Amino acid sequence: RGDLKRFKIRDIMLAFGVCETTDVKTVLKRRTEILNEMRAMKAEEQDTYVFFAIIDVAKLHSTLIICGRPEKELAEKAFGGTVDAKTGLLDLGNRVSRKKTMVPPLDELLKSGFALSKEGEAAQKAALSKEAQENAGHLQLVYDKECVGQ
Repeated sequence: RGDLKRFKIRDIMLAFGVCETTDVKTVLKRRTEILNEMRAMKAEEQDTYVFFAIIDVAKLHSTLIICGRPEKELAEKAFGGTVDAKTGLLDLGNRVSRKKTMVPPLDELLKSGFALSKEGEAAQKAALSKEAQENAGHLQLVYDKECVGQ
């Protein structure tokens, strides 16, 4: 599961993975695999929210992969912007540090009492259900030379 860190914010577990690369297109070709792994990990580990950022180290630009409605609601509120409905991606602009510019807005929002919509709550419950755990795949992402952890 590569470069992943977990953060406990109140009673919420936030998992945030990153891939640093100079070839974002190659990583995005594996978006389906990454999404499957994110969803499996969320169910297995019972993480409340799971995010994965692709950081272009040459252009100092990041893109966030969104794996479900709860993550969409939280990310749009924390970072502004709109998740692309077709790709499930959110442009994070020049945010390239998980520690300094990605996690702090999420932390602040969650500590302020952020609440999901009714649809978001239903999606969260389904993603963390026993059935989701039983159906979770066991795909292991292989981080190749295009994806170097920090």
